[in-house]
Amino acid sequence: MKRIDDIVKDDFRELERIADDNAISVPDALEDKVRDALLSTAIRNERRRGNRAGKGLAVLAPFAVAAALGLVIWTRPPKLQDTFDDPALAYAQLEETFTYISNQISRGLDIADEAAPAINKPAETLKKTLKK
Repeated sequence: MKRIDDIVKDDFRELERIADDNAISVPDALEDKVRDALLSTAIRNERRRGNRAGKGLAVLAPFAVAAALGLVIWTRPPKLQDTFDDPALAYAQLEETFTYISNQISRGLDIADEAAPAINKPAETLKKTLKK
């Protein structure tokens, strides 16, 4: 698993490649957190219904919440620190980031513009049919 320092040093393209990689598995601790959150939600919903089984599960809710909080506190990342000592380097990185985001947005808008005629065609056909 990568440390925060390694992630900060990675290029955006590398981080995007890692995000697209399906071979990376979900950590067990995260899976436990999600399971605990779902269980506590189910318990709350059962309590609202007034179901007897829900009342029995409601006794377990504080333990589930305590376990989830314990996991969150235990797995909390270390306190963040500044990554740049030189403001000029920080500004250059910020410019690169904004340029990357702008390029990705432009690419998405181009794709949407190409799809617009195909999306509007059924609406035009429907209007013509309703006018007749």
